[in-house]
Amino acid sequence: MKAAIFEPDKGIKVAERAKPEVGEGEVRVRVGRCGVCMTDVHITKGGFSVSEPVVLGHEFSGVVDELGPGVDWLDTGDRVAANPIISCGRCSYCRDGRTNFCKNAIVLGGAGDNIIDGGFQEYSVVPHKNLGKFDKSTSFEEAAFAEPLACAIRGVKRLKVNVSDEVLLIGAGPMGLLLLQLLTRQGISKIFVSEPMEERRQLASEFGADFLLNPEESNVPEAVKELSENGDGVDIAAEAVGSKATTKTAMRALRRGGKALVFGVPPEEAEVSVNIFDTYYDEVDLIGSYALTEQDFSDSISLIRNEQLELNRLVSHKFNLDDLKEAIEMTATGGGLKKQIKFDQI
Repeated sequence: MKAAIFEPDKGIKVAERAKPEVGEGEVRVRVGRCGVCMTDVHITKGGFSVSEPVVLGHEFSGVVDELGPGVDWLDTGDRVAANPIISCGRCSYCRDGRTNFCKNAIVLGGAGDNIIDGGFQEYSVVPHKNLGKFDKSTSFEEAAFAEPLACAIRGVKRLKVNVSDEVLLIGAGPMGLLLLQLLTRQGISKIFVSEPMEERRQLASEFGADFLLNPEESNVPEAVKELSENGDGVDIAAEAVGSKATTKTAMRALRRGGKALVFGVPPEEAEVSVNIFDTYYDEVDLIGSYALTEQDFSDSISLIRNEQLELNRLVSHKFNLDDLKEAIEMTATGGGLKKQIKFDQI
């Protein structure tokens, strides 16, 4: 089979290797689609450390190719998507349902302390408990959104939004547009979207944004305050870019008692200054949202099964595995929307 192997000192090379074998409780998945994520960019650019050669790719779907002993709820040919965080189920975080913080986590093709091969290969082995099942009415393209959508679901849960809230969403890339679709389902009072790219602003409008702002042409915090109901900012600002500048924008756009969500993946060394008196006096909350839990993944599978969101419109480019480096470079520069690797075998 073909696999795109990443080596920290050599980059990505597509090579032939043997199909992985399945063990107890495992499933071999014939990969159909695998999304390219900013995490792949950070790893390949040295932002997140990887010490050994590994196959990246943690947003993948496909069909069951072979079942290991002890797997009785799936059949070969079933359509599935993978939750890349293999949690231990025993540590304090897992017992609390916060499996995204599992102390013993193994990650399929993503960032973590213990990474194993993910979805940028023709076949991948996944524990059966980490799979979600779809019927054939769900495309591989849609199913590959199971992980990123679950991350967006976690972000919205962390915010605990109210219908009366006014929200600023910064960044209308693939993840921002997933957040937007989830927020509009909450019946939010008013949603502002800040995005420099015209085509993304247009899509945000079609997905329910009330006000569109171009950060290259206006001071976003000032514009938001001017347009907000009480003239003093938004209740919630969600940052879906992953930069210091946009995080500062989110914090400056808040009204007193507001909440800022750090959702975009920032560089590990990124820091912003916080005036702790203002934090105390204005009672503002700075909230993080990291990865996904098993419950978030289950919720994501349900939303995709029931066709609750527009996912196909978020895919702008499809690449063959041999062109993975090009797909990662395009993701790094922000061109288009979601890039997916398409496998010819399906």
